[in-house]
Amino acid sequence: MDIGFRQQQRGPLFLAVSSLVVFGLGLVFVTWQNLRQQQQFIDQHVLLSARTMLRGVQTNLLRGERRFGLVAPDIFQARAKEFFGELVASGEVDYLGAYDKTGRLFLFAGNAGQIPPRGLDLPQTAQEVIKQTGEWLGTLKSGKTVLLAYAERAREGMAYLRPSRSGALPSFKEEIILLVGLNKAEHYALYNTFKRNAILQTGYVLIVAFTLLALLFAYFRRREQSGRVVRLETFRSKLLDALPDGLLTLDEDGIVKAANPAAKAILGRLPDVDGEKLVGASFDGLTRDLEHVDEGAPASSSGLIWQQLDREGLSLELLTVPLADAFSKNMTANDRDAALVILRDRTRIRSLEEALRETQKLAAIGRLAAGVAHEIRNPLSSLRGFAQFFASKLKGKDPEEKYAQTMVSEADRLNRVVTDLLFLSRPRAIDAKKINLPQLVAHICELVSFDYDHETITLATALQTETVYADPDALKQVLLNLIMNSLSALKKTGGTVIVAANHELDVIRISIIDDGPGMNPEEREKAFEPFYTTKKSGSGLGLAIVHKIIREHKGRVHIESSPEKGTRVDILLPEPTPSDSINDDEIVS
Repeated sequence: MDIGFRQQQRGPLFLAVSSLVVFGLGLVFVTWQNLRQQQQFIDQHVLLSARTMLRGVQTNLLRGERRFGLVAPDIFQARAKEFFGELVASGEVDYLGAYDKTGRLFLFAGNAGQIPPRGLDLPQTAQEVIKQTGEWLGTLKSGKTVLLAYAERAREGMAYLRPSRSGALPSFKEEIILLVGLNKAEHYALYNTFKRNAILQTGYVLIVAFTLLALLFAYFRRREQSGRVVRLETFRSKLLDALPDGLLTLDEDGIVKAANPAAKAILGRLPDVDGEKLVGASFDGLTRDLEHVDEGAPASSSGLIWQQLDREGLSLELLTVPLADAFSKNMTANDRDAALVILRDRTRIRSLEEALRETQKLAAIGRLAAGVAHEIRNPLSSLRGFAQFFASKLKGKDPEEKYAQTMVSEADRLNRVVTDLLFLSRPRAIDAKKINLPQLVAHICELVSFDYDHETITLATALQTETVYADPDALKQVLLNLIMNSLSALKKTGGTVIVAANHELDVIRISIIDDGPGMNPEEREKAFEPFYTTKKSGSGLGLAIVHKIIREHKGRVHIESSPEKGTRVDILLPEPTPSDSINDDEIVS
């Protein structure tokens, strides 16, 4: 139970540290924005440099071609390769390559050890971008080196760079792609250094901020724990004041050292005890009429026995607990001889017990009434016999025959009600035995086989346990009632009734399941009430009898049902304990 209350205001210190944390987060955001802008600036610079470099390469090659006149393609290619190599050797670029429109490399120059013999492939995405915009900027990986690559569509006349397989001159307007690669590490060296320093600075600020925040929370937690101790003491005092049972603290001499209001109120009802002056009085004097220990009195969790005190119409219970048992730590020698006394006013409980005994007497009168009802059977049998006689004599006469048949059916229904009423009113001794459940269920299925249409209703079993401990006749009546209820529910619609059983921990679960119309919540809640039924010809005592029998077995009955989703009745029968005298050698079928 949480009895603490969190502080609503943390004070200026909390606000200051929180502001520092927010400032640190803002600094991180601004720093990464600056890094992003610097990276964009570097990319723009690289793009401008690479674009200028490629255009200078093309200008020099085409100018040489115009100076010396039209030359053979192989001579032009040799000059271009030599020019590419000079540029790479100068250190201005790391890679120069020429590609055809399919992205195939046919001429390149690169630093030794960095560029594979076949050069770098032009990515498919780069080709698509060049087709749309005429240029592309990205990165290419050559071994362990990452290059900043820029590619663009070459001018007309640069087609002579590509050798012709057939020996014919290439088309003057054939599309050629030139690519220049720059070492990314060199261009980003300063940026990486700044980035590393920025990460260290912002990390330091954040660590300091969160460290201060953690220390602040630790400080508030410590302060809250101190306040929690105070609130706990207040709560303990209020709890003892509001405790409905009386609580006394006695010293080693049996003198009352403390008493809660309930103890003062309980003992103050005695004529010779002043509740307000209870502290300081001798406990032995207060309980001079203490009775001997009642053998039937309830025991506490520590094995101590409640004692009875009856004075002046009050019925009290007392439990004395040595402090050495209640609080074993941090106790002095004198405290170990002290004790706690718990008082309970059982006067109202005693009156309720008297009322219960009176109710039991009334129940005996009810059984007498059940005996009178038993005598109804004799005249009822005579009336039924005469009704059958009149029905036979008046056969063919309407409505006299119908009236006579109604008298017979109503006499039968009244007889069933009387039988069920007698069963409910009469306690029954349960003779539990080990029962062969599959044989019992098979016998019941055979009994009810003539009461339903086999073409529309299916009766199935799913028994995963062989034996159950119960009274054979009583269990047979329970299963018969439940199965007949399910068959009655399926009489109009048809469906399936399943009798299932399985073992769960220390109980046997027997289930009667049907896919009939089901019950609404109100019907399910009242299902076990006597004389409650939804059938026109039912007595409303069937499920009440089932509930009574299973309770006599110390078991439980549970119903799961909803409209149009069928009904499931679960019977939970406990397994026998070692104290139960059951012959496991004899199995009742």
